[in-house]
Amino acid sequence: KNEDLLSSPASGLKATYADRWAGLYITHRPDTHLFVRLKASAQEAIDASKSLPDDAPVTVTGGASHTLQELQDVIHRQYPELKQAFPELQGIYVDQRTGEVVLDIYGSPSQARPLHDIAQQMVEAPVRVDMHSSRLVLQIGS
Repeated sequence: KNEDLLSSPASGLKATYADRWAGLYITHRPDTHLFVRLKASAQEAIDASKSLPDDAPVTVTGGASHTLQELQDVIHRQYPELKQAFPELQGIYVDQRTGEVVLDIYGSPSQARPLHDIAQQMVEAPVRVDMHSSRLVLQIGS
């Protein structure tokens, strides 16, 4: 079950490596598999993997440049400046798969490179700019 996969191995790892937790994501193809990213060396990731049951469909990788908390702190700290620099900013979040701060910006895809360069100078972390040709709309309820 997906719930078991997420609750047991991941929660134990998250508790043990909370200060180095960089992300968690799940894939379902070809089979359900959980990936945990750590701000740690490759050897530390191997050691973390040893604490998992042999049959756990979990991969632990090291080498992340920032923890998830560090990236979330960057977003909170830089948000006012980013919103001012990018008035068409539609959203901002951490991509736990890649370890990037992602800016969703309304505008032409041709603007992505120059906007990325500006964002990269402002944010002390890896950045990705995703351009959207239509405005993102918050829909509450159904």
